[in-house]
Amino acid sequence: MRRIIYLLFLFAPIDVYSAKPSIKDAQWACPSEVKVNGKAYKYFKDSVFDGPPEKMGQLRPERRVYAYRGLERRDPYLVCEYKGLEQPLLIHAKGASFCGLLKNTPILCWTGPSP
Repeated sequence: MRRIIYLLFLFAPIDVYSAKPSIKDAQWACPSEVKVNGKAYKYFKDSVFDGPPEKMGQLRPERRVYAYRGLERRDPYLVCEYKGLEQPLLIHAKGASFCGLLKNTPILCWTGPSP
C-alpha cells in the first residue's frame, strides 16, 4: 500500500505541470518578428494596458513573475514594440484572463485559469 501512495504522490506534480499554459494555448501574442514593406523587425518589448493605450491605463506586472492575472474584469490591450520600427503593434486581447511570459517568448495572453 505504501508503494502505491508513494507513486501517486510522485506523479502528481507532473499532472499539475502539464496543466500549465503553453505557447500553443495563447489566443493573443506579440509576434517575435513583423515585416513592413519587405523589411523584418525583431520583437523588442511589450506593455499591457487596461483599455486603449491612448487612455494611459498601463498595467504593472506581478513582481516575482512577469505576469498579469485577473484580466477577466479588465479590457486588456497588448502594445508590442520592435527594434527600428517607430509604430508599435496594438493587439486587443478582449476576453483574456491572463497574460505573461513563458520561457524565451514575447508576451502571451489566453483565457482560462492562470497558472
